[in-house]
Amino acid sequence: MHFTAALTSAVLSTMLGFYFSIKIRCELKQLTELKSFVIFLRAGIANTIPLAGILRTYSQRYDGAFADFFEMLLVRLGNRDADNIAKLWNECVDEGLKETVIDRPTKRFIKELGVYLDYRESEAKLMCIDSFLDELKRRIDEKNKDISGKSRAYKACGFAAGLMLMLVML
Repeated sequence: MHFTAALTSAVLSTMLGFYFSIKIRCELKQLTELKSFVIFLRAGIANTIPLAGILRTYSQRYDGAFADFFEMLLVRLGNRDADNIAKLWNECVDEGLKETVIDRPTKRFIKELGVYLDYRESEAKLMCIDSFLDELKRRIDEKNKDISGKSRAYKACGFAAGLMLMLVML
């Protein structure tokens, strides 16, 4: 009886370590998806395509973690006056990105993009989007460097915690 409980605790702790390891990789994948959208968005703005047209084109081909966000933004953009895109963008970030593994600081960072999209001049938008892309690339590179070390650490800590629990319970 004790052995079964100890073994179950060890397995659960190890699985928890694997969960956090997978979560880090998933966050990196979602940041990469965001980067591809921002590049697409920049190209659309450079070609003077309206935001609704850019979102419609991208969301038709996209089926990833941000699909709900794009759909929500597109619907709300069509239903409201597009004068305050930043407010609309922030609402959609809060509601549409709940199912993603992106952390709060990164969500605040994504909200900054909405402020940039509210600018009237295309050149100002493009300059701000370029700086946003640079920062996003830096964050992706940083996560990429951390991923292998943190992944191993999570797995090892989960395994060690499970082993310790097993020893204590026996």
